[in-house]
Amino acid sequence: MTRLALPEVDRVVSAGKLEEKLQELVDTHPFEFPLDSFCEQGGWPPEDDIDVTVRSIERDSDHYTINIAVGFDEIVPTSCGDIQMTNSVHGEIALTIDRETGEIDFNRGSDVW
Repeated sequence: MTRLALPEVDRVVSAGKLEEKLQELVDTHPFEFPLDSFCEQGGWPPEDDIDVTVRSIERDSDHYTINIAVGFDEIVPTSCGDIQMTNSVHGEIALTIDRETGEIDFNRGSDVW
């Protein structure tokens, strides 16, 4: 498992680029995010085409606490290799980013909506 980090997070936030950088992380490391917890049909998240929207940002002296909304089409297994079934999924992930190291921790209070 890759340890995700967002170096220079203070600069990224002040430049208004947090959503863009989080989208890049999801695009390059989709399976490091807890997306599978939103898959309710026994499937898995895609490797691409995952939408990220920052819903809220809170900052204290050591960390940023961020809620992001994610949306994607869950790939649902079928008994036929010729048929692909998907299920539209939307959820929210809470994460914490250390202001010094940029390390990202996922809070397990994420919700499906």
